[in-house]
Amino acid sequence: MRVMRVLFYICFFFVFIDLSYATKIRIEGRQMFVNDNLFTIKGVCYSGVPVGYNYTYAWEGDSQSYNMDFPLIKAMGANCIRTYHDLLYPYPMDAAYKHGIYVIMEMGITWNTDYTNQRTRTNVINSARRMVDKWKDHPALLMWMLGHENNVNSHLTNGSLKLDGTATNRLKQFYPLVNEVAGLIHEWEKPNWHPVTYGDAVADSTNFGIYKYPGVGIAGATTVGSPIFFSDDSHMNNLDVWGIQVYNGAGFDPNLFSTYKNLSSKPLWIAETGCDAFNMVTHQEDQDSQVVYVTRQWDGIKNNLSSLDKDDVIAGVTFFNWDDGWWKYSSGGMYTHDTNGTWPNSSYSYDYVPGCNNMNEEWWGFVSIFPGTYQRGIRKIYYEMQKLWTTGNEGKELNNFLFRKNTVNVPNPFSLSAGVSTDIWVYLNYSSVVKALIYDYSGKFIRELNSPAEYAGYLYDLKWDGKDQHGNKVRTGLYLCKVKARYRVQDSSQQETQIIKIAVVK
Repeated sequence: MRVMRVLFYICFFFVFIDLSYATKIRIEGRQMFVNDNLFTIKGVCYSGVPVGYNYTYAWEGDSQSYNMDFPLIKAMGANCIRTYHDLLYPYPMDAAYKHGIYVIMEMGITWNTDYTNQRTRTNVINSARRMVDKWKDHPALLMWMLGHENNVNSHLTNGSLKLDGTATNRLKQFYPLVNEVAGLIHEWEKPNWHPVTYGDAVADSTNFGIYKYPGVGIAGATTVGSPIFFSDDSHMNNLDVWGIQVYNGAGFDPNLFSTYKNLSSKPLWIAETGCDAFNMVTHQEDQDSQVVYVTRQWDGIKNNLSSLDKDDVIAGVTFFNWDDGWWKYSSGGMYTHDTNGTWPNSSYSYDYVPGCNNMNEEWWGFVSIFPGTYQRGIRKIYYEMQKLWTTGNEGKELNNFLFRKNTVNVPNPFSLSAGVSTDIWVYLNYSSVVKALIYDYSGKFIRELNSPAEYAGYLYDLKWDGKDQHGNKVRTGLYLCKVKARYRVQDSSQQETQIIKIAVVK
C-alpha cells in the first residue's frame, strides 16, 4: 500500500507539472533553446485574411479559419507562425499550443513618423505593456516582435531606396526606441522571459552593411549593426534577435550571412522570404517556380543554421506567406484575385522583364483561398516543404515534430517483487496515437504496450508491469522501450520515435 501511495504521488507530480507547463526559452550565443532543447524556427507568416477583407481583419476572432489552418501548418512540419499584430483573443493562442505551434507576436510600430514625439513614444510603450501583460505567461509564445520594415518606410527620397537626412534622423530615433521598449519588456516579464526581435527590411543584400558616406546610405542595407543609426550591439543591448525580411530570389547572396557575422553577435532569423506562385511572363499560375525558389531558399537557410553549428548565424525562418492575400493589390478589389504585379525584383528571373512589376502580392501563399469558404487549395510548395521539414536528413537538431520533450519512466529502476508497474510518460505537442515496444538488450521483442491514459496537455501514460507478451515476468536487467507517436490530419501524417532505457530489479 505504501509503494502504491508513493507511486500515486509521483504520477500526480508529473501530471501537475504538465498542467502548469510554461515554455522556457533562452539564447546562448547564436542558438535558441526551447525547454532546454535546441530550436530551429520553421514557420510561416500568418494573417488569416479571407476574401473581401484587408490587413485590418482580426483573424483571431474567426475560429473556423485558424482551426482549418493550424492542423495543416503543423502537418507540413512547421513549428511556428509569425503574426502581424497583437492578438485580441486567447483562443487562437490556445489552438496554436494545442497543435504544437509557437507564435512570434508582432506589435506594429508606425512607419515614417517622429519617434522622439512624446505621444508616439507613450503609445508604443503602452501598447507593448498591454501586449506583454496579456500574453507573457502563455506557453505558445516564442518571441515578441517590435515592428518590421520601418527602415525602408522612413521618408525615402522620391520613392527611391536612398535615405535622405530626414530618414537618417528618424532611424537614429527609431532604434533607440526599440531598444528601450525591449528593455522594458524584459523588466515586465520577470521572472519569465521571451526574446525580443525586430524585422529589418534588406532591400539590397549585395550592399548589406556597406555605408555610402557618413550618415547616409541605402535603406535596408546599412541599418543592422550600424553605429551611425545606433543599431549596433552596444546600442541595441536589449534586443535579443535580429530579424531580416529579404527577397533575394532562389537562395541568398553568398555574402549576406558572413557579413552579418561581423555586424552583430546576436542570432538572426529570416522574418520574411519566399516566392509568389504567379508568372507575370506567361500570365499563369506557376507553382513549379515557387517550389524551386522556396526550396532553394530553405537550402540556404539550412546551411547556415546555428542549431546545427553554433558558429552559424540563423535561428530559422518564417516564410511569407501561409495563404494568398486578395487585398494586396491596391488598385484591385478585395473580391478579385488580381494578376497585376505590385513591385519589380530582378532576383526572380523566371518572370522578370525590365519595367515589369513581377512580384505579385496576391499569390504568395503556400495555400490558396476561395471566396465565401474556408477551403484551402494546397499548392505544391506545401508538399515539398513537408518532405523537407518532416522526412529530411536534418535529424533531431531541427526539432522533433511530435515530442515536446523526452519520454521518461517512473520509477526507474522498478522492482518486480514489489508487484507494481512503471509508468512511461510521453509528452507530445498534440493528440496522437501512442504505443510502446519493449525489447531486451539483445534486441529480442518482449511486449507491445498501447491504449495509454491521456491527460491534459497531451501527456500520455503507458504502464509496464514487467511481464512479456505471454504474461511471464522478465529477468532483471536493462530493457529498451521504443515509444512511437503518430499524428494524422486530412491526407498528411507523421510518425516519430523515442527510445529510453528501463532498468528492472528484483
